[in-house]
Amino acid sequence: MSRLAGSWKCRAAALGLLSTLAGCGGSTSVKPNELVEFKPTVRTNVPWRASVGGSKRYLLKPALADGTVYAASANGHVSALDEKNGRQRWRVDTKESLSSGVGVGDSTVLVGTPKGVVLAYGIDGKPLWRAQVSSEVLGAPQIAQGVALVRTVDGRIFGLDAATGERKWEHQVLLPPLLLRGDATVEVAGSTALAGMPGGRVLALNVANGDVVWEAAVAQATGANEIERISDIAAPPVVDSEQACAAGYQGRIACVDLLKGTVLWTRDASTAGRLGIDPVTVYLTAPDGVVSAFDRQTGASLWKQDKLLNRSVTGPTAVGDFVLVGDYDGYVHVLDAEDGAFVARVPTDGSAIVAPPLRAGPGVVVQTSGGGLYAISVQ
Repeated sequence: MSRLAGSWKCRAAALGLLSTLAGCGGSTSVKPNELVEFKPTVRTNVPWRASVGGSKRYLLKPALADGTVYAASANGHVSALDEKNGRQRWRVDTKESLSSGVGVGDSTVLVGTPKGVVLAYGIDGKPLWRAQVSSEVLGAPQIAQGVALVRTVDGRIFGLDAATGERKWEHQVLLPPLLLRGDATVEVAGSTALAGMPGGRVLALNVANGDVVWEAAVAQATGANEIERISDIAAPPVVDSEQACAAGYQGRIACVDLLKGTVLWTRDASTAGRLGIDPVTVYLTAPDGVVSAFDRQTGASLWKQDKLLNRSVTGPTAVGDFVLVGDYDGYVHVLDAEDGAFVARVPTDGSAIVAPPLRAGPGVVVQTSGGGLYAISVQ
């Protein structure tokens, strides 16, 4: 075995180990909080549910476009369902194991495999193309301005022609000895692709050619050993028309000017958790399951909800006056966006919800690791 191959093998093993370290709750070593009793103050409904296949150890998440919900399973199925009633429009067997998906754009549906294959289908389910990239595809591929953006576990971001799969550009970053296995989805804002990177950095690339637009430091590596120095951004930044916000594993939350990359504010937060955003607030789910809210303009702390400790809580999704998260036991928790109080709780199939709820109309769609797909409305 070459030195390079041996190094990559060790890094891959470390990456998997640190995925476990970064996980929150629901384990045999840490007892998850019992659910607290409360009187629901808002109405919830489950208009439909469907079965799309299990996700195994992968963070597979649904996508929504033009009234259709798309979902993938680890055993290779991609399904399209009507957003209103959950009726299946089509289902294809890719004949591959899937590690990422779903990405939708430009009438194209994208998924990725552990062997570095990107598969593209039309919105009618017909195969369009397949492309080989360098290694396992972890984040859902995205499409913007005719370019399919694909990120791989070995530190590369690829820009592929969305019509043919032909490689247009490639950007590679140097990886540290240890890194977190997180959601490696690239987020898109206009003509800019944003990615959270190892070492606590947010990288902005030009979608058309892969050139670096700016790079911002969110967290700094500190500590006496490699694990203590991990400061990766293990979840996609959240973006809108003006800001991009990100959280480093052992560092800070920061919001950055989307055009210039200038850091607008930072706040200490030792977290590998995920962020959500609405026009006035940034929401954070920490590794221990605490959900917090911060003022978007100043970073001031607004509230904390600590009754979901060690329940492997998903990233937060803001829907109107509410914030929704899922947990390891298949519950969707509805919090008041004003103070974080519980206002409703919805059970699913009892298996873990790993990806943040997907906003859909007056509610969300959630995918469970057991293969359930649930539409949940909040009123």
